[in-house]
Amino acid sequence: MKINFRNERGITTVDALIAIILLTLFVGLIATLSYNVLAISTNAKRNAMANNYIVDFYEYVDKLKFEDVTEETLLKYINENEDTLITATNSNEINNLTSPYKLKINVENYMPSGQTVDNLVKIVSVSLNYKTGKKDNTIDIQRIKSK
Repeated sequence: MKINFRNERGITTVDALIAIILLTLFVGLIATLSYNVLAISTNAKRNAMANNYIVDFYEYVDKLKFEDVTEETLLKYINENEDTLITATNSNEINNLTSPYKLKINVENYMPSGQTVDNLVKIVSVSLNYKTGKKDNTIDIQRIKSK
């Protein structure tokens, strides 16, 4: 008995369409996963850089004498010694700055009610704004500097 295999040579249009659809699905899935991994790693890098800026800033504050801890001294340090990715200010115009990391510095004397001796403790407040994608992130930290 002879069997005719003439119709089973090569692939049919249906087979080709199924293969193309499966390939498109897998490529789309891989592209989506790759994008998500990239977005998460970029977010982690930006968060790490923001934390490093704040740690470096407070390490500098710790090295200063109590009398030298002023907004002007700290702004000068940030604007002269840090890279161009960060800009510091002590005003409320922080959103008008063009750098990706915007640092707002505030130094004030701490004097609880009933205290008669002035200028023993300063509160150094830092607010660092940055974007990750379309999301605005802010890190607010306060530390004290005492005589």
